[in-house]
Amino acid sequence: MLIDKTHIFDRLRYGVNRLGPKLIVSEIATDASAMGAAVTPFRAAFY
Repeated sequence: MLIDKTHIFDRLRYGVNRLGPKLIVSEIATDASAMGAAVTPFRAAFY
């Protein structure tokens, strides 16, 4: 339901359209906040 209501701001940049993100439904079964917290050290180290 949130994907349907999402509006991507797609103003031209240097006369070229920007590619928007591909929105998909999450496949995380339960406890998404715990999964996000578990990934935080990896983001700090590798991204």
